[in-house]
Amino acid sequence: MRRALAYSIDYARIAETAMSRYSEPKEPGFLIHAGSPESKYFNEEDAITYGWEYKPEEAVRILEEDLGAAKGSDGIYVLPDGTRLGPWDAVCPYGWTDWMTALEIVAAGAQAVGIDVRTNFPEAPVRSDMMQTGNFDIMMDSPGGGYGKAHPWQRFRDVMDGRGVPEVGQTAFSNYNRFYSERANELLDKAAFSSSDEEVAQVFRELNILFMQEIPVIGLMHRPWEFYTFNETYWEGFPTAENPYAPPQHNFAGIQIYYNLRPVQ
Repeated sequence: MRRALAYSIDYARIAETAMSRYSEPKEPGFLIHAGSPESKYFNEEDAITYGWEYKPEEAVRILEEDLGAAKGSDGIYVLPDGTRLGPWDAVCPYGWTDWMTALEIVAAGAQAVGIDVRTNFPEAPVRSDMMQTGNFDIMMDSPGGGYGKAHPWQRFRDVMDGRGVPEVGQTAFSNYNRFYSERANELLDKAAFSSSDEEVAQVFRELNILFMQEIPVIGLMHRPWEFYTFNETYWEGFPTAENPYAPPQHNFAGIQIYYNLRPVQ
């Protein structure tokens, strides 16, 4: 079911509209590939073999051939045991417009192939309670995703480590889907204590394959931690690809930017 849903999502449209072209369409798997230090762990053949893309006809094939579902008179598929595929709410906080747009695209794609997904945008505190207690159908969230020594380990851990996660109804602080896999636990431990780059790369490759096989979550976008746009109508001297004298951010080392700006003459 999750694989069918993954094939129904227009990732290019999310990148174009929800992300305002700030990112490339999300590739399958849970590694950040384009322009990332994690690209050394990414295997394109694995992505083709185990992953997915926007392909509605494949979503329909999975529903009909793999799940044996039949489309009802309302256009929504029903499983052989009578389970209707929806209605399921796709939730994110109201006012988070990029996320809201992304979920509207998810819902539209799902409806088009016969899965009844609808959007629900509660206030942020309500959404947080729903997410942490597991009281949701589909929830949009952003797991640990920045660069650094702890990534991508932390991102995989956030969605695939089921150890110590309380049952639905109690407050959890990671793995809100309550996904559990002994193999995932083993690989996460192995990645944390591996001593060679070759071993780490192999472990993350196995983790990414397991992720694409089990699909505990579906990645929608590469969302920048900070957005960088500048206008040189009145001020010039901003960092560019040709002159990257400071990182494109508004704090930390990015403060250098403010000492290099000058009025346009």
